[in-house]
Amino acid sequence: MDEHLRAAGRTITLRHTVSRWLEYAIVGWLLALLVLVVGKWQGWPIIPVVACLVSLGCLCAAVAAVNNVRCIEAARRERVLTKRHVAENRNKT
Repeated sequence: MDEHLRAAGRTITLRHTVSRWLEYAIVGWLLALLVLVVGKWQGWPIIPVVACLVSLGCLCAAVAAVNNVRCIEAARRERVLTKRHVAENRNKT
């Protein structure tokens, strides 16, 4: 049972981690868009800054994707442990 609780906790933690990294990616992309819009009127060479911010957003999205795969695997492990636990309890009665 303790292993099942740890698996459930890991799934929840990874789900929050994925959400957090997706939020970072969206903020990076919105910031790049904001710099692009503001830079349109300023006349500054902003393409390197925008490219860095978009790349940062893509990096955060890639980290979110990796963590999402880990979250899916943890959820699968949790389901397997739950089925095993239910089967063991059925056999005891």
